[in-house]
Amino acid sequence: MQNVVIIGAGSMGRIVYSYLIEKSQGGQHTVKGFLDANLKALKDYCSLPEIIGTPDDYLPEDNDVFVMAIADPGVRKRLFNRFKQLKQSFLTFIHPLAYIASSAELGEGCVVGPFVNLAINTRLGACVFCNVYTSIGHDVEVGDFSILYSHCSINGFCRLGEGVLLGAHTVIVPEVDVGDYVRVMAGSSVLSAKVKSNAVLAGVPAEEIFIN
Repeated sequence: MQNVVIIGAGSMGRIVYSYLIEKSQGGQHTVKGFLDANLKALKDYCSLPEIIGTPDDYLPEDNDVFVMAIADPGVRKRLFNRFKQLKQSFLTFIHPLAYIASSAELGEGCVVGPFVNLAINTRLGACVFCNVYTSIGHDVEVGDFSILYSHCSINGFCRLGEGVLLGAHTVIVPEVDVGDYVRVMAGSSVLSAKVKSNAVLAGVPAEEIFIN
């Protein structure tokens, strides 16, 4: 049996934990604990497994397998690379209530929540997080370390670069090319054909905003 170590003990980590214990994939995994830089992050959540170390200092043990639950795409990439250099594996978790087309491809370490829809010829990179009720249309590519919060709708032939973060209820119309490390605020609708890397968008239609 593999021992699951969840990287991140914030809200995303607790959500991922709930998915794992509710639908444990046939009892193949047990949650060993969390890794977090804040060792007191779970002090108000006594029913959860303990924090067993920090992501930068933890040394893997036999039968460990990791799940990424960090809400910052850049940090996701850094920690993924750290554990891969240590020859570790990341669990790809698909909730049983998700719909995944047979032609869809998922990279290592993806987490797909309940009622997510991945249509035909969809490709997710490594460590992509798709939360509840997100819908990804046909022929869409989502880059490594991207985060898609709940109720997002990404329509056909879109391309999302590495480390894209979509707030809840984001809509992207068909054939949009979204650059690397773009952040889209919750409730926005992206209508532009191309979004430059590192842009922050908000509104309907979404426009670039500047945050100090």
